[in-house]
Amino acid sequence: MRFFYILLGLLLALPGWAQVPVLAWQQGYGTAARDERGALAVAVPGPAGGFLIAGQQLLPNHPARAQVYLARTNAQGDTLWTRRFIPVLSLRPDPSGLAIDAQGNVLLAVSSVSGNPAPVSHLIKFNPTCDNILWQNLYQPTLQANQSGASGVIDPYVAPDGNIIFLKTERTGGSNTFHARANLIKADASTGAEMWNFDVSQYAVNAGYGPELFTLNGFATNPSGIILNLDLYNPANQTGTEEYVFISYSGALIQFNRRVITSSALDSNPIFNTLRDGNIVVGRRQKVYKISTAPATAGDTLWYTVLPRAYAYRDWDARGIVEDQDGNLLVVADSYLAQPNTPPS
Repeated sequence: MRFFYILLGLLLALPGWAQVPVLAWQQGYGTAARDERGALAVAVPGPAGGFLIAGQQLLPNHPARAQVYLARTNAQGDTLWTRRFIPVLSLRPDPSGLAIDAQGNVLLAVSSVSGNPAPVSHLIKFNPTCDNILWQNLYQPTLQANQSGASGVIDPYVAPDGNIIFLKTERTGGSNTFHARANLIKADASTGAEMWNFDVSQYAVNAGYGPELFTLNGFATNPSGIILNLDLYNPANQTGTEEYVFISYSGALIQFNRRVITSSALDSNPIFNTLRDGNIVVGRRQKVYKISTAPATAGDTLWYTVLPRAYAYRDWDARGIVEDQDGNLLVVADSYLAQPNTPPS
């Protein structure tokens, strides 16, 4: 049995002592009959506060089957209610995005690597108590004979006009070749109907790369629009370009910034956040960058820093970056034990 935990930490300063972390509370969410994992959590806006959790539960006696759970807690992490369901046509649904709109409705993205007859991903809108599905969109790639695949909906975001922007990905192919596609989509908040679609795969082709040779890392937003980040690789010489692609909230390409990169198995996929000044902060393995979004310098690196390992020989990958009220950056990371004498990346 595995449990998902929410931990709330405080920083306590004692006279004459160094600051020490104090755990305010810890709650576990799990049952003896279900294996719960892959959880996401968001803070619930409004005076009631608390958290909303989404995760995957393996079904007992069905190792290839799973269901999705949603749990609402109060500010102390106590469970107020739990919902469990199996999205249609999904064998192993995995939550891949969670958001709450201004009315308290819940947006849940679910991705899948298996399904019947092909892997299915979902974007689902629930009412605030998640006991009623307001609408549900299914995304399913077309598989040829002997093909496998995966389908994903990633990072639903409530745009300034209240509608929804998200990434849709799919991968199809065999053991030696694969074909990847990705789209940035805007959907109507009330119906789920598609409003526009930016084809990231076609953008890669227009840049001179095959659609299977790009990696879509994620996106950030600011008042001017949406900023996609992707890597376009040339496998012959292990070099390529990193792209910052700027798209308006109407789905139009504004501009892009391109720089040569050298691919490295030691680096991690970047994570993003938008700062209050409208620029972007990017985290990778032991590195943090600030990227400009100003029209004249869009995509340029304003500064970067290489942060030390937390412990001797222990590398870490950034998983989240948060800006505090003073403009400082809190980097959330996970680490692993590297080989001794390995130089820092």
